[in-house]
Amino acid sequence: DAEIKRDLEQSGRDEVRIMTVHGAKGLQAPIVFLPDTMQVPTQAPNLFWQEDRNLMFWLPRVALETDVVSRLRDAIAVKRDQEYNRLLYVALTRAEDRLYICGWQGRRKAPDHCWYNLCEQAMEGYAKSEQIDLGIYSGSGWSGEGWIWQTDQSQAPKPDRVAANDAQQQVRARTLIRATAPVETFPPKPLAPSKMIEDDEVFQSPLGGDQGQSFKRGLLIHKLLELLPDLPVDTRRAAAARFLAQSVHGLEPDQQGEIADETLRIFENPDFAPVFAIGSRAEVPLVGVVGGDVVSAQIDRLVVRDDEVMIVDYKTNRPPPRDVEGTPKAYRRQMSIYRAALRQMYPGKNVRCFILWTNGPWMVELPDHVLNFG
Repeated sequence: DAEIKRDLEQSGRDEVRIMTVHGAKGLQAPIVFLPDTMQVPTQAPNLFWQEDRNLMFWLPRVALETDVVSRLRDAIAVKRDQEYNRLLYVALTRAEDRLYICGWQGRRKAPDHCWYNLCEQAMEGYAKSEQIDLGIYSGSGWSGEGWIWQTDQSQAPKPDRVAANDAQQQVRARTLIRATAPVETFPPKPLAPSKMIEDDEVFQSPLGGDQGQSFKRGLLIHKLLELLPDLPVDTRRAAAARFLAQSVHGLEPDQQGEIADETLRIFENPDFAPVFAIGSRAEVPLVGVVGGDVVSAQIDRLVVRDDEVMIVDYKTNRPPPRDVEGTPKAYRRQMSIYRAALRQMYPGKNVRCFILWTNGPWMVELPDHVLNFG
């Protein structure tokens, strides 16, 4: 999705550039054509803001227009025409040597305040009418009548742009074309370890076919585990109830109670106290280089102590594995990447990896032989 903007000021190009007046701001060219100068903006909004009374008026159709809306519409039209005229100034000042003001007219007469008529009025008395060779067949011949206004050349013309014939430059160009592009240091898209899930190894709900309810449940538990530790203990249940009762989640009362109970049981278990102690951090962004690949991830919970670092990842799978050896390979790979990145950030500290299974709940540490599975 990268957008590359060419430097339109570069000289030496044998080309015609077609652009809007907005796009031509700040640029100049020896010859400029204004091909469409007889159209005027006519857009009108359906919503009108009255600033002095802080009111918004909606006009679904013109037949319902009131005097107030009519005045607001006229004020908008004035501002629109002022901007239209400012753009005319920009258009007229892009040419260095020649400016051609052209226009085409359909069955309807061009509005009096179109750019063509404004320019014609301004040139009246200065320009003179002449037959101009158009270079195209106009139906009545190869020329047409137009107005010309010219002034004497006040400065010496610039030299013609001649293509470079420098042999050394041409050799460099040919060498560059044939050269092999250098290998990129990093892949264009970082790896996201948490998304490296193997379908045949991740435990699923035995019920199955829940239309994404398990995924939603996991997200909600993760969010509660992120937010609740910062609240006083006696307010957590009420806060969880308020959060889960929001209509955006679409949960039935029994579902709300089940998710709240599962989350709060984690905080009530003294074995998990170090995970949520003061100084621990939730949803910690992690960016690093592991094995030559860029890694971009989010750690559920991170605890940094004097001599060790604890990485805790929440898993809401149902049912979770009963044995640490049964940890899915995708989770083991994910945690091993986290460990490798954090070892670079905290040299000398012992980096330990834990999975907190919310359905239980219980927390297991992944030993080296589980992480170094190959």
